[in-house]
Amino acid sequence: MAASSEEELRTLEEGLFGDKSAEPNNEQGDNEPVLSKKRLKKIAKMEKYLEFKKQRKETEKAQRAEKKKASRQEKTDMIDSLTEEEKVKYFAEKKEKLNAQRKAGEEAKEKLKEAVSSGPRVVIDLDFDDMMIENDKRHLCQQLAFSYAVNKTSPVVCNLVLTSFTGNLEQLARQVVSGIDNWICTRTPLPYDEFYKDEIHNVVYLTADSENEIQELDSSKIYVIGGIVDHNSHKFLCFNRAKEKGITTARLPISKYVQLGTSAVLTVNHVFSLLAGYYSSRDWAEVLDRVLPQRKRAAYVLEHGNRKDRRQAKWVKKDGEKDEGEEKDEG
Repeated sequence: MAASSEEELRTLEEGLFGDKSAEPNNEQGDNEPVLSKKRLKKIAKMEKYLEFKKQRKETEKAQRAEKKKASRQEKTDMIDSLTEEEKVKYFAEKKEKLNAQRKAGEEAKEKLKEAVSSGPRVVIDLDFDDMMIENDKRHLCQQLAFSYAVNKTSPVVCNLVLTSFTGNLEQLARQVVSGIDNWICTRTPLPYDEFYKDEIHNVVYLTADSENEIQELDSSKIYVIGGIVDHNSHKFLCFNRAKEKGITTARLPISKYVQLGTSAVLTVNHVFSLLAGYYSSRDWAEVLDRVLPQRKRAAYVLEHGNRKDRRQAKWVKKDGEKDEGEEKDEG
């Protein structure tokens, strides 16, 4: 097995089973820990998966190369079929398009630089490194990349701040996210409450568990998103942490505009997209309709969800219809 694959296997195993070095040694005095049959089977399964993953990667690479070669040949044939006058026009248009893309890229960079000093601040709290397995950390890194991509193209660019950006998660992010060191944003190893200790009164931690539903975003506030992928297994985690530190909490007005079929807990990049979108349009209904994935909506869950989710969606729908009826009666 290649060195990189061995390292990935070791990392996966520690994420799933913990550090093997903590296990007691065998009676022969060897330094190697005793492995159960169950663990050996799981290690063999992971090795098989890594080998499959390697082969799939090589196959996909070959397919991309073949597709690129075919596309290049198709373009060459197309250019060869043009008259000299058509060739001149084609290359002029291509040059103009490239210049426009380059200009747009430079303008986007300038907007990002301005946002770092004066844009509305949106913090992603990454102080959950020890509460996620390796695979969830990788998903979180991808969500960070999605958030940055949204920010780059947003009409109103936010000052994206990554706090507690240190340790294993920082190293993993540099492996998973291409070009993260070139991001124009704010990164700090400090926790958000230390980084903003002089403005702690302006910090608002966003969590679906808060009773405080905000109707508008205030650009003078510092909105914090919990940077964790836990499949909703840690109930009230972000809320309780914020409460212990005396931080104001709030939830977005999602249920006011969209009938949910599942939990109101969203991915990091979806929450960031909602904030960036609202700063640009000041219209929650439009932003929620555009950003919120279909799988979170009651109508979709009733049709495509599993039995548990469908049951929850039916109750949500009944409650919503009841509320609407009461409102009509009151009118």
